[in-house]
Amino acid sequence: MKKTLSSFIDPAIGKKLLLFVKLTTLFILTALLHVSAAVRSQDKLDLNVKDVKFDKFLDLIEKKSNYTFLYSNGAIPGNKISIDAKDVTVPQILGNALKNTGLTFRILPNNLIVITKQSAPQTADVTIKGRVVDTKGEPLPGATIAIKNGSSIT
Repeated sequence: MKKTLSSFIDPAIGKKLLLFVKLTTLFILTALLHVSAAVRSQDKLDLNVKDVKFDKFLDLIEKKSNYTFLYSNGAIPGNKISIDAKDVTVPQILGNALKNTGLTFRILPNNLIVITKQSAPQTADVTIKGRVVDTKGEPLPGATIAIKNGSSIT
């Protein structure tokens, strides 16, 4: 007599057991993929470069990460750079590399990094007209107005 699985286990229990095994496998697979995605999104690099031109430095970061750089060749300094970084994110590496160069960067969607020259804060001349009044609507004689963090007082 040939023995089969159904001779040992009730068929209804066997179906439930098979469903349990499938769901457990699906749950474990989903959990592993989630952990893998979380680790990849951190993008921490180990980088050790000595006396490398700045454009070659950016090319190296592009190869080691999933970022793409956009910059003007005229804006990039011609000097060489040396960096030793371990377990550091790309924005941290760029922050250190661009220090004292007059350049800044922005991270755009799709991991695009734009490197531009730093611009001075823009100030605009604004004329403000009005009256200073009390709670009754009467003008306050001798009232002065000062610009916060400014030097102009009227």
